[in-house]
Amino acid sequence: MTCALTGSETNLAAYWNFDEGAVTDLTGHGHTGTLAGNASVVSITGGDAVHAGCNPVEFASVSLTLDRLPLMSISGRMGVNLRVDASTNLLDWITLINLPNPQGIVQFMDPAATNFSRRFYRAVAP
Repeated sequence: MTCALTGSETNLAAYWNFDEGAVTDLTGHGHTGTLAGNASVVSITGGDAVHAGCNPVEFASVSLTLDRLPLMSISGRMGVNLRVDASTNLLDWITLINLPNPQGIVQFMDPAATNFSRRFYRAVAP
């Protein structure tokens, strides 16, 4: 309900997202419509609050390698890139890496982790 679709989802009869100001059926089934009366499409600028929770990301597992480096498995929506940030105080975050996510889960190891007495991580789908 709150996530944008691609149009290729199973059992989807029609999909109109109105993003291009038209009512084109994105499923390819040909159920294209027309705007009637005074209807118009208004573009959203900035953050899209409707789809803000669309790309949930979570740490599926975190373990330590033999070198005491954190090895993280991060899951998220397939095809949506993931960003891993780090902080030493939970206030100031730096981006460590942007990861493509073609399979829905990625792994990341932080080689700089042992340089800090403590290090926090967050993963987001920007």
